[in-house]
Amino acid sequence: MLRILALLLLCICHWDCVAQSKLDTDTLKTPPLDTSIVRFDPVDVYSDGDRMKPSICDFSDFRGVSILSGKKYNLLVLDQLGVNLAENNGRQIFAKVPGITAMEMDGSGVQLNIASRGLNPHRSMEFNVNQNGINLNSDLFGYPEVHYNPPMEAIARIEVVKGSAALQFGPQYGGMINYIVKSPDVSKVIGGETNLSVGSFGLMSSYTALGGQKGKWRYFGFFNYRGSNGWRPNSRYDYFAGHGSLYYAVNNKISIGIELSKMSYRIQLPGGLTELQYATNPRLSVRQRNYYSPDITIPAFVIKSEVNAKTSFLLKSYFLQGQRNSVAFIASPLIADSVNTKLGTLNPRQVDRDFYHTFTTDLRLVRRYWLFGREQVFTTGYKFSRANTKRQQFGKGTVNSDYDITLVEPGYGVDLLFRTVNHGVFVENLFRVNSRWSISPGLRYDNISSRMTGDLIKYKMLDKSYNLSRNVLMKGVGTEFKLGRYVQLFSNYSNAYHPVLHSDLIPSATLAEVDPHMKDSKGYNYDLGLRGNFKDFIRFDVSYFRLFYGNRIGSLTLFKPDGTQYLYRTNIGDALNTGFEAMLDVSVTKLKKGLLKNQLNLFGTYALNHARYLKGSVVVGKDNVDIAGKTVEDVPEYIFRSGATLQVKKCTFSVIYSKTGQMFSDASNTVYNATGVTGLIPSFHVIDLNVSGRIANRYLIKLGVNNVENNMYFNRRVNNYLGPGILSAPGRSLVFSVGMRF
Repeated sequence: MLRILALLLLCICHWDCVAQSKLDTDTLKTPPLDTSIVRFDPVDVYSDGDRMKPSICDFSDFRGVSILSGKKYNLLVLDQLGVNLAENNGRQIFAKVPGITAMEMDGSGVQLNIASRGLNPHRSMEFNVNQNGINLNSDLFGYPEVHYNPPMEAIARIEVVKGSAALQFGPQYGGMINYIVKSPDVSKVIGGETNLSVGSFGLMSSYTALGGQKGKWRYFGFFNYRGSNGWRPNSRYDYFAGHGSLYYAVNNKISIGIELSKMSYRIQLPGGLTELQYATNPRLSVRQRNYYSPDITIPAFVIKSEVNAKTSFLLKSYFLQGQRNSVAFIASPLIADSVNTKLGTLNPRQVDRDFYHTFTTDLRLVRRYWLFGREQVFTTGYKFSRANTKRQQFGKGTVNSDYDITLVEPGYGVDLLFRTVNHGVFVENLFRVNSRWSISPGLRYDNISSRMTGDLIKYKMLDKSYNLSRNVLMKGVGTEFKLGRYVQLFSNYSNAYHPVLHSDLIPSATLAEVDPHMKDSKGYNYDLGLRGNFKDFIRFDVSYFRLFYGNRIGSLTLFKPDGTQYLYRTNIGDALNTGFEAMLDVSVTKLKKGLLKNQLNLFGTYALNHARYLKGSVVVGKDNVDIAGKTVEDVPEYIFRSGATLQVKKCTFSVIYSKTGQMFSDASNTVYNATGVTGLIPSFHVIDLNVSGRIANRYLIKLGVNNVENNMYFNRRVNNYLGPGILSAPGRSLVFSVGMRF
């Protein structure tokens, strides 16, 4: 046992060693005792000798403690995707989920900026993001940005539940994402896998996992390092991630466990570009002194109990602790970062720091019972969270060029403490009316208290306090009808809301004020669709969606009695996105059984967005401009992805084509701005290729080519983020991997 614990601690804590890495496939078998924080039904992990299996699994009406009937649900099995996992490539990983926007802010993959249905993809803030059911949003009700992102090489499956997940998991319009970490091979006391990847621009990535079971004890841990110089100059990054879990089976009904996850990285940001700079050279860097560095640690305690054959409960208590630091020269890309003639040195940089302390307890209960001669499912849960965020901004930093968050003058222009307390309760019931029809109504109640105290020296306001308490009741219902053995008609409706964020409480300019009566954004998600699975021959999912986003928060220009102009941050308008999502996955081999000797799979996904403001105004220059009828910012007109995977004996060939329609970067629908901060984002397409081969079912060799055609494009403009302007997406790059399991 001491040997097992020592190996576990080595995987979690040995940060100064660069480990080796892993096989691209999930070779670790699913054991009888599930270490996932949320219990899931078994998902097969296919061996090398098996025929190629689908990478997007069947739809289920119930899994573990979650009712999924009538909901828009996808389950990705990563070892069957045949994509680039070493670099956390979002557009490849989520290619089979229609409508996922994957913003490429820095080309490193250390952040996954994803969204769906026209929502804000910045650090996945519109999703309730989890790892093994543990929430990763820094403060779900005050600062929902996600800084912790696990390495995809360590993930077995990804659950995606859109919109209607708000009832069971929280308020996010986007829904829920759950990264399910791999489980150990319980036939061994010690087993694992390792993988080493190298690639263009100095990429080096290593992943090593160890796990096993002895008696009633089961453990698993991994360590991952990834570093690169980046596609653009001044974009070096170093990323470290580790995870460990230890579970004990008290008896055949109760198991207890602990988990610890940690991630830290430091990235140099080359700055945004103007229109002219981008047109001249997309790889140009105008900043060499800008750095960003988060460090997140998440310990968790879990109790899982099968009270009897009909009742089970799950208790999770966890603590997200960490910080986010940045030091940068933040100015328009038109302003060079050169020597200040008055100072005789470079300009001092701005230092910003956040400190996060979020404690959460989540209790869920499932009860199966019989009614009208059929098994029904009732689930309920209670969630308590207390989040403290210390925010320090506008500190005067050094004139140096390295990562240095030292202040040359004491104090920050903004020095605030945010406190958020949430009590949430939900109930949902799956009623199976007959063999074909089911209905699942649900309710959620949240009590949210937000408080801000501290100093706003930069804005000439001292000891500014802000208190907001609200009670939110959300309703929803889903229904599912089996049209035949293989086809389902489904529909769902649920309320959703977006809370007033910490950033909304901070004035955006010196002459600015915040509405003390600002309200949360409230709206809803609606789906109507048809899906089916013909014995793994053809899988399809076609649906219409409607997302209403009310009380959007923004700024207006107002005047004081003396004629002084100021910005007023308040609720400014409503937005509506109606659209269409479709997925088709075809196993050509099974359709043409006997005609094709090798294994061939084809897929395609398509999403159409029609996102418009119904009413509202925004500030443009010094004027308030009506935006009714304008396209919502950062919403692509369409997203189309298709691909093919061919397996010939021990070799697999995979290609993915992605095309994204044009979008605007601001609510005013600005077409051109010389600074590059706002403007049209043109449509673009990307092709990715991956080839892998196995030797003796134990060794793996893999070659990936990202952006095969070396297309120059971008899908993000920013007005701050450590260098405003156009953020170029990476050009062509290669990744070569070798791996082994043991």
